[in-house]
Amino acid sequence: MENTEKTLPIPCPDKRWNCAAYADGLCIALGDANFGGRACLFYKSKEQSDAEWVASIHRLIGLGKYEAAAQLIQKGWLNE
Repeated sequence: MENTEKTLPIPCPDKRWNCAAYADGLCIALGDANFGGRACLFYKSKEQSDAEWVASIHRLIGLGKYEAAAQLIQKGWLNE
């Protein structure tokens, strides 16, 4: 039986330096970058990723989920 499990990080095939998951030529988000010859389907610029992170926090606060928002904020700060 073939082992199809992928491990992180993997080489980034697109080499998009402004991707939120790009680190020194590696993708730190995906375990497999085979998209059938297409560009990465999960690419987000750091700016787009940050904007979505902030929007998620605002949404959680709006729903009254303050603990979840606090955890997301803490996780984001730890990843900086």
